[in-house]
Order: sequence, then C-alpha cells, then structure tokens
Amino acid sequence: MRRRSVLATLGATFAGGCLRLTGGGDETATRTRTRGATDTTTPSPTASPTESPTDSPTPAEPPMPSGLTENGVRPFLYSVHQSTLNAASFEAEWSKLRREDSSLKWQRRYRVGSTSAVGRAQVRAEGGPVDVYRSLDTGTVWREPVGSGYTYGRDDTEPKLSEAAWASEVEPLIRAGSWSEPTRANDSRPAVWEVTTDTVSEPNVAPGKGYGSGTIRSLSGTMRIDQRGFVRSLVANYELDARGETQRYTSRFAVSGLGSTTVSEPSWVQTALDRRPRVAVDSTDDDRFVTLTIEEGNRLEPGTVVSVYSTVDEFSYDVKIDRAIEPGTTTYLSQIRGAESSPTLQADREERPIGEPPTFDGTLIVEARRAALKYFRVDGIR
Repeated sequence: MRRRSVLATLGATFAGGCLRLTGGGDETATRTRTRGATDTTTPSPTASPTESPTDSPTPAEPPMPSGLTENGVRPFLYSVHQSTLNAASFEAEWSKLRREDSSLKWQRRYRVGSTSAVGRAQVRAEGGPVDVYRSLDTGTVWREPVGSGYTYGRDDTEPKLSEAAWASEVEPLIRAGSWSEPTRANDSRPAVWEVTTDTVSEPNVAPGKGYGSGTIRSLSGTMRIDQRGFVRSLVANYELDARGETQRYTSRFAVSGLGSTTVSEPSWVQTALDRRPRVAVDSTDDDRFVTLTIEEGNRLEPGTVVSVYSTVDEFSYDVKIDRAIEPGTTTYLSQIRGAESSPTLQADREERPIGEPPTFDGTLIVEARRAALKYFRVDGIR
C-alpha cells in the first residue's frame, strides 16, 4: 500500500499487529427526561400551538482511546499514538530548549501527506534551518543554507516515522511520568483529555537520542490526548543526569491537521537532485586507504562528518572536516590510532600520504553527513 510505504520511510516499524484505536472506556447511556404534560385542547386554526417543556438529550461521554483509562495513562499509549499517525496525514511540531540559558537544542516541523512529507529543522546553533522533502519518487532530499546559497544532499538511509512523531523524546517522557487521572479539556468532538505529572515513575527512561542511558531526577508536564488515539500536545520540564552531567530541558510537542494535511513538492527539489554529490569510492590495493572523489554535484562543506564503517571491527572511523572537499579532488581516508584515545579518521587531499596506517578489514560503508542528514552513503566497499 503506497501510504504505508511512504510512512515506512518516515518512521520506525511499529510493534507487530494492528492496534485498536477505540475502546478503553464505558459509554454512558443517553438520558432523556420524561416529557412534561401536554395541552389536550385542540387549538383553533389561528392559534399558535402550545409546546410542551422538554430538555435536550444529554450527549453520551465518548470512549477514551486505547492507552488512556479513568486511572491515567497505559504503558502502550505511545504505540497507539504512532499507529494513529501512520494511518493519516498530519502536521507535527516540536522543540527542545536548554533551561539554563533558553538556547535551542532542537526545533522541527513536519507535514506528512498520503505519499510525501516535507519538514524544516533547526539542527545546529549556527546556520539556518534545513529543509527536507521525502517521497516515493525522489527519496529523501534536503538543503541547508551555507553563506549566500545552499548545499544539497540525498539521504538514502530509510528515514523513520518515529522522527516526525519524536519517538526519542515523547515515548520516554510518557513512560517516565506518573500521570494523573484524565479530565476533559473541551466540550466538543473530537474529545480531548488532559493528564498531568509532577513526579517520576520510571527514572531510568531518559529522553533524547539513544534514550535510556541517563536518569530523570525531576519531571513536570501536561499532556493532552485526542479521542482518535494520539497525543495532541505535550509540554514537559525535566532534569536529567547523563554521562556525569546534569541537564535541564523544556520540551514541547504538538500534532494538528490529522487527516486534512496536504503536501506539495517544494520548488527546490529538482535543484537538490541535480546538485547532490555523486561520488566514486574505492579502497587501495593494500586496504590502508579509502579513496573518495566527488564526480558530480556540490562540494562537502566544512563541518561535514565523513565516516568509514568496518563490518569486521563493527566500528565507525569518523573525521569532521575543517575545510571543504571539492569536486574532482581525490581524498585519501585512513585510520589514526592513538594510545589513549579511540581510533579516528584522517582525510588527506590529492596525494596519498607517506606511511602505513592500519588496514581497513572486511566490507566497508562510507558516508558523509551534516548533523542527522547524509550527503550520501556507499555500501559494499572491499
């Protein structure tokens, strides 16, 4: 199904099986009061009929979605949330601020349609926002403002819906909080319920990429859940101990336009397809160097991370380049192994360096990335 194929390129595969998105609450029967006594006198043709006093029926309380009960939040609420978004178009927006100085750590916005998605993300303190477009026809293409222009890339790694749904932040926050009994937040349909927390239930579920490695010391938040089975909004303040540091964040997440969001291909997409770097990658006969040459497309900008992953070592050798790699220039990539530091990568332009660095063993994967987005990825290098 084309819809599910596109969303599979936006997000993590959900737990097996289809989740039921309704139920989880008892529907209250409609109560109608007994009609009052009526006037049995037949009115004359010119007289106005006398209406009996009556009360309007009391609307039935809608059932809560799976993942929400009268006692609070169930552990699988996030799975229901993701499953609902997988089946419909939507718009999601989220941000994460460092509370010490109110500086921005992440800010992203996505519009997900039936066969494509478009997003904008502020992924680094310096520079402007990165634009991303994903579809079955183009794959994932992106642009980032650099100087007076843009640099472009095409990321062939299968993206995930969990990115648009902010799985690495929202899911652990749901699990970490001791959420209150829900209260209705509106009087209309679809119904919305609100839950709050000011205590931590599971401290070892830490938000952020690679979540689970830290400890949540404090958490306060408010979450609203839509009758249709998704988290409409979440605002949380929390303190986290990770890698020996105390970190304090404010996270905000919101979903809107469920089932009514549309996406059009941006005007810059064709330029991105034309200017993305196309590369030739190989290894030298002695396996001590990997050669990288941009044959077509734009250069790799300073600040780009180039990496060589060895399937034998199960290790990624990385280097963050401090000057651009220009088209037509061959770059030699080699290992650097320090006695007291993790192995890294060295990038030398134009000529093979003198010396015999360690060999790259097994099948290699070579890629270049800007923050979370890749310029390219080349597999199967021997």
